[in-house]
Amino acid sequence: MQGFAGCEVEEILSRENRAWVEHVGEKAAYIKTSDNDFIIFSRKLLTPYSVAFEQHWQHVKKCITPGVEILYQRSNLYLGNCVNVLLSPADGCGKITTATKIKRDALRLAYNASLILFTDFRFDGVLKDAVNLVRNSPLSNLLQSLEKVIGLGPGLTPAGDDFISGVLLGLRFCGVHVSAENLVQKAIQRSRWPSWKMIEHAVHGCGFTPIYRLSISLMNGNNVVENLVDSLRVGASTGMATVCGFLETVKRFHISLSRIRFKSSSISAGGDHSMSITSTP
Repeated sequence: MQGFAGCEVEEILSRENRAWVEHVGEKAAYIKTSDNDFIIFSRKLLTPYSVAFEQHWQHVKKCITPGVEILYQRSNLYLGNCVNVLLSPADGCGKITTATKIKRDALRLAYNASLILFTDFRFDGVLKDAVNLVRNSPLSNLLQSLEKVIGLGPGLTPAGDDFISGVLLGLRFCGVHVSAENLVQKAIQRSRWPSWKMIEHAVHGCGFTPIYRLSISLMNGNNVVENLVDSLRVGASTGMATVCGFLETVKRFHISLSRIRFKSSSISAGGDHSMSITSTP
């Protein structure tokens, strides 16, 4: 059987070739490694750290239950005693990087469409507080202020954590490179796996594939609404919370940052976080 691996998968597995099934859902399974990293199994490629099984997904899902051991050796995955998977590089999977140029019309369209599509969700409970933090916190204190929403919300990945992942992706897209070590440590203490690990991956631009495609749309102006809608379909509420954090951050900071040029500069985030700004006009 063939599986299509995102660009991070073999690096993760080569560090720790032993893993096991932690959770199996209808659309995805979470695989935990011995060093607490993780990989997602699914039908379609969801992230740079996922494996897409396409037409074989239903068969794979029947073969894996929580606790089943996953072994990796030379581009081969062994799922328990019943499935051998040959990994091939997946197409269309990328990490969010600093935007070369953000089209304001595309950003306005994506932001306004998101307001229409999930207004009730956006301004209810945890997300309402999180949105206000992005809108009102200075960049230097943003990560520290977001600690307030860590672990809040139901689900395997709480809405507060998903929102934070979106913020980190948005900052990277705007050219702000952050050290979020303290934020991740707070998430380890107050949230749950794999949610805190997804926050860690977001720091270096690894998010859901539809959100990566949305970031491309904000630069070229193509398929904005289509990629927004695809992003919202990730999980029960994960896509909405992550997109909300991403778009709020890009909307808030891209204009002010585009007017600043720092060759090598840093600012203290509440005394605990450092942000290196590498932005161009």
